[in-house]
Amino acid sequence: MTAQLGPLRSFRRFRALSLDAQGLLIGTCLAKLGASLIWPFIAVVMSRQFDMGIAEIGAVLSAGLFLTIFGSPFGGMLADRYDRRRLVLSAICVVILIYAAMAAFPARNLYIIGILAISLANCVIEPALRATLGEMASGDADRRFVFHLRYYLVNLGVTAGPMIGLWFIEQNSSICFWLAALCYVPLFRNVAAWARGPTGKTATVGQAGPSVLAVLQTVIGNRVFLTILLINFALVFIYAQTEDPLTFHLIDLGVSDVAWIIAMLTVTNTGTVLVFHLFFMDHISEMTKSAAFAVGGLFLMASLLVVALNSQALITLWVLAIVLGTIAEFIVMPTITVMVDVLAPPDMRSSFFGVAMLPGLGAALAPSLGAAGILTVGGAAFFVGMAALCVPVCLLSLYFARRIEVAT
Repeated sequence: MTAQLGPLRSFRRFRALSLDAQGLLIGTCLAKLGASLIWPFIAVVMSRQFDMGIAEIGAVLSAGLFLTIFGSPFGGMLADRYDRRRLVLSAICVVILIYAAMAAFPARNLYIIGILAISLANCVIEPALRATLGEMASGDADRRFVFHLRYYLVNLGVTAGPMIGLWFIEQNSSICFWLAALCYVPLFRNVAAWARGPTGKTATVGQAGPSVLAVLQTVIGNRVFLTILLINFALVFIYAQTEDPLTFHLIDLGVSDVAWIIAMLTVTNTGTVLVFHLFFMDHISEMTKSAAFAVGGLFLMASLLVVALNSQALITLWVLAIVLGTIAEFIVMPTITVMVDVLAPPDMRSSFFGVAMLPGLGAALAPSLGAAGILTVGGAAFFVGMAALCVPVCLLSLYFARRIEVAT
């Protein structure tokens, strides 16, 4: 009976949120589901339909990834300086039109332009929607809960999307592109319904918001925020070692059936998020920021140590490592989002969330640096080193989390 109370309490708290917040959360989930119908298979589609090589596809996808990471600060600044509501609506329109064009007029150059255009649109959508969701929270407890719930719903969307999209891709059907476009419609309607005010419009008519220079000066002058960025980069990089670098480690160990093990670990990761986070979300969101970093850091360090010590390649230990690492992820990552929300000045909220997306570079660098580390010192020593790196990162996190708690 007790186990049932977690989801029920979370659902009651969701129902207590404003209609705008509920709509934004559901719209975000559906948009992520729509995107996940396409992106896991986009390389396959481009290879099949246009006979594009792996290197060419990889270059396009990498360009899109780096555009989103490095463009997000500027997208956030635009949302703060001008009409956030209209900018987000325009960006969502771009995404919908691109997906529809990919479905109706499949062509090599259109796909390339479309990938880059969607990446640029996300530079506005992501920071602006996170800033808006924080504004819709009525207090610190609400803020922690909505960002945990957003994290869960995003994971739900990106998990369900590939399962649905796979069938359409196998049938060589363009319907998944139309479905992806439709999935963005509820988000568009929700944003269109934003009331004029703090959530819909940062700058008044005829009066622009803060300039790029003003934002950069504020960001550079905020040492706590810069430290949080560094901590986030380190945590993203460390956690990403349980993804592609773990696969490299399995190959290096000569483990048989690597593909089957990776598939099982992916299911384990998904199941842990969808089940554990759902059942314990209400309790985790009530943790203080410092407690979240302490507990999450211990779980992440334990995960990496299990990988390092599993010299016998026991499947149960690989599964245990992924469970521990995933728990660390859904405890710590929403907490960092909450800290960004707290630190962002009222007129620079989208800008701060845009800058806070730069640590995503850690995940982009993890495969190459992880492979180099494993080849240089061996898998066991490399993962022990990653576990040891958790100690200073978590101590620094605890120090600044307590500073923020005292200040707020």
